[in-house]
Amino acid sequence: MRMNNKTQSITVLALEFCSMLLIAFTIWSCEEQEPFEYDQTIRKVRIYTETVGLGHSFITIDNGSDTKLYTYGRYGETHKILPIDPYTAPNGEGVLIRLEGVEALYYIKHKFDSTDAKCFQIMDADAQKVLDYFENRFNSSEVLPKKGLYAYNEKARVIDVYHIVANNCTTILSTALRFSGSKYTAEEKSPDYVNPGMYRESSIYLPRVLEADLLQKAKNPHFSGVANITDIALEEIVSRNLP
Repeated sequence: MRMNNKTQSITVLALEFCSMLLIAFTIWSCEEQEPFEYDQTIRKVRIYTETVGLGHSFITIDNGSDTKLYTYGRYGETHKILPIDPYTAPNGEGVLIRLEGVEALYYIKHKFDSTDAKCFQIMDADAQKVLDYFENRFNSSEVLPKKGLYAYNEKARVIDVYHIVANNCTTILSTALRFSGSKYTAEEKSPDYVNPGMYRESSIYLPRVLEADLLQKAKNPHFSGVANITDIALEEIVSRNLP
């Protein structure tokens, strides 16, 4: 079908308008993320990472005036391989520690002072669901560790069997984030050896990989679920004037 001059003109204008919209959208979508706005009034879910040695990761829920901290690891009996080094153990007692208030702040301060700790806020995580998850895990056991820094301490519970790859400080955070409904679930694609050529989502288990993933997500203008708030968290601790 042939178009007359008027129809052709309208078509050209429409195409030019669509092109302008496409360019505008492309520029907008490539812009940097908006500066992070910090709100002291809401509960916040934060993940801390450190990469010194084997590394570690833990989580807090706080609203500026109250902080609850949960850290999981081999804080009790370990099933070591070498008799001289308990940290060669691939598994052992899985101990969940719950700290609150000033004790939680001291723990965070120690990490900032002695490691390269970084802090990330998970923007869309349901804080109550994260809190419920860890409280349920903690209260699921009355067994106290008999060895280690938290031996016979009511703030620590043996909740399961720790495994250096399958069930550790980082994988428990991934489970909690999935439970909370967050878009960020600390998972990565790995080869599916049962189905060659296919990939599956699995929990990140190395703290340094978790940190790298959080840093990447925090810089991604297309992903608004993670914010790197290391400087803010450090300033908060310094402002407390803890000894």
